[in-house]
Parts: sequence; structure tokens; C-alpha cells
Amino acid sequence: MALKAAILLDIPDILARAGPEATLSLEQIFLKLPSKAPKTDYLQRILRFLAVKNIFKETAVDTPSGVKEWRYGLTNASKWLVKENNDFCLAPMAVMQAR
Repeated sequence: MALKAAILLDIPDILARAGPEATLSLEQIFLKLPSKAPKTDYLQRILRFLAVKNIFKETAVDTPSGVKEWRYGLTNASKWLVKENNDFCLAPMAVMQAR
């Protein structure tokens, strides 16, 4: 269900638009969501769970204020979930399987 939620929120496409090796913070991803309904703490739980499963990569970056910021990017697995400019996208199949 977490994978289905990430696909329906277009998170793989949001990360892909940032660049092949780019990582985005939770806030950067949240601002690009098609809907502002999800809460950021729920979004973080989804992203962290999928990072543990190696669907997304997660890195900790120290901010100038000294606080760690989690950043997320694509892995080889999540590149198959990108819908834009992808001739062979597995996102529809993943959504169908998670019914």
C-alpha cells in the first residue's frame, strides 16, 4: 500500500524531474505533490518505509543550522516506476497488484 500511495502521489516522477542523481528533501517533495492533502509526517513514513525496502534512496544531510535533513532519490528499482519519458513503466502494474 505504501508503494501504491507513492505512485499515486507521483513521487517517482517528482524525483525523476529533479535529475538522475538528485535528492530532494521532504519539504521539496511535499511542495510538488499534486494534492496538498497528505500530511508531511505521513509522507515521511511512506518514504522512509520505501527507503528501507530500497525502493527509494535516503540520505541524511546536515543543514547549516546543524539539524539533519533526510533527502530522497531514485534507485534502480524506482526508476521503473517513473511514468514520464519512460517507454516501459511498471507503475500501472504495481498499482493494480496493490488493490
